[in-house]
Amino acid sequence: MQSERRQIENRIIRLYELFPAVEGDEVRAELTKHLCVLTSGMIEVTCRDILTKYSEVRCSPQVLRHVSTSVAGFQNANTAKIIELFSSFDPEAVEKWCNDLLEEESASINSIISNRHQIAHGRSIGLSFDVLQRYYKFALSAVQKLENCFPGHKKS
Repeated sequence: MQSERRQIENRIIRLYELFPAVEGDEVRAELTKHLCVLTSGMIEVTCRDILTKYSEVRCSPQVLRHVSTSVAGFQNANTAKIIELFSSFDPEAVEKWCNDLLEEESASINSIISNRHQIAHGRSIGLSFDVLQRYYKFALSAVQKLENCFPGHKKS
């Protein structure tokens, strides 16, 4: 069974592959919005997944249950909120992530979250498919770096 994270990532990949065949500016704009919302969800789910896996090998089952419950409601995962949440687990690892994080990666995460917020409130956004695709690549790189700083296995 695939994790929720992998399911979302696979949906995003499939929609990106379908995009060139989509006709009509309005439909393309709506698909871009949908991809933005999915990408925002992918960032949130990935953060929860990273912390759950990180805690699995470090905590008792009771503490892990608490961690899982506590991070379940993590939303609007802009860079500042990611730093705040992850700092409560390991400030040194967060500092390493911040040092490794490119400005474009941070800005991409923040733009995705900001645009998702605008979409959720029915506002117009000026986000093109090409720009979103670039944001997605940078955001994916950022969460992969985060995962490297918070591995799901004990360090030797």
